[in-house]
Amino acid sequence: MNPFNQKAEVLILGAGIAGLIAGRFLQSAGVEFTIVESNTHAGGIASSFTLGGWTFDYGIHGLYTKNNEVRSEFREAIDGKDHSIDVRIADYWKGCWSPHPPILHLAYYPEEISQAIIREVRISRKSSSEKKTGNFGDWCVDSFGFTYCHQIYFPYIRKFWGVEPEELNTSWMDQRVKQPNLSEVIAGATNKDAKSDHYVKQVMYPIRGGFGAYADALARNLNIHYSKKVIRILPEERHVVCSDGSIIAYEKLISTLPLKTMARIVIGLAEPVRLLEQCLRSTSVVLVNIGILGGVALDYHWVYVFDQEIPFSRLSSPSNWSKNNAPEDCSSLQAECYFSGNPPAVDTIVRKTILGLIDMG
Repeated sequence: MNPFNQKAEVLILGAGIAGLIAGRFLQSAGVEFTIVESNTHAGGIASSFTLGGWTFDYGIHGLYTKNNEVRSEFREAIDGKDHSIDVRIADYWKGCWSPHPPILHLAYYPEEISQAIIREVRISRKSSSEKKTGNFGDWCVDSFGFTYCHQIYFPYIRKFWGVEPEELNTSWMDQRVKQPNLSEVIAGATNKDAKSDHYVKQVMYPIRGGFGAYADALARNLNIHYSKKVIRILPEERHVVCSDGSIIAYEKLISTLPLKTMARIVIGLAEPVRLLEQCLRSTSVVLVNIGILGGVALDYHWVYVFDQEIPFSRLSSPSNWSKNNAPEDCSSLQAECYFSGNPPAVDTIVRKTILGLIDMG
């Protein structure tokens, strides 16, 4: 008796963006494949949901790549039903609203703070050639000075990454963290007209359906089995076992599952590799989504919130991304609260988020 419910030349685990693009490439090459997805829909964390007429993404998502091949793949899938957005981004710290990043817009902050930061940046530039830093925390203090880091920047880093700045290395920074020169810092302290400097300036975003509309379109006409969770992978036997009891044999396997999940379900994994899984660190995010009857008092697409006392790291307005993300004459907000380890009770997060929004006005 054949134990296999299905056979696949190529089996793809996960119908997130990576799994969908893999499937589309195989389809265009004429290779037979099957995608299995544990959820009832495609997209993974790049999907969206609608509740009571409000559409929310799972966190901030916008297509900002400059790779024309990728842009074309997304845009053609959605039949061009997206639009270009010149994003507006702000920072918030203890009642101060400024363009991003704070180090280049000190004119919006108390004078004693801005003057102290300028003095320390000037000193750090004079001695920077002598300093060799191996972690992100030390790099920041060397680049921006003690006052900027410990009063403004590090509270945000702790909220967003869930660790101390010294526990991060500098490999992730790339274009995300800029080291400004002294003249730029001084200019931003004397002139409020300095423009925001962010690595994302323009994004493509679906007109309807939230960012998940891209995933829905990419999934069209692909061989995807939904509500099918893989609980065991047997690489020697070349088959997987699903939670519904079905078994799928494969010739080749593409996995887009999280590494921690893979380490738990691969049978026969070498013990040293399995032990490494315990060293992997990650954060979780709780999204507080708010549908508002009336207009939203937020003029930005998103805001970085530096206050340690406010639980969310970023605040966005999905209805600013597309008016169709909210019912007519309504708007929306989304607060992102990040945690290392298990988050507190949802009711506690919601209550603290509401209080934070009130504090921000």
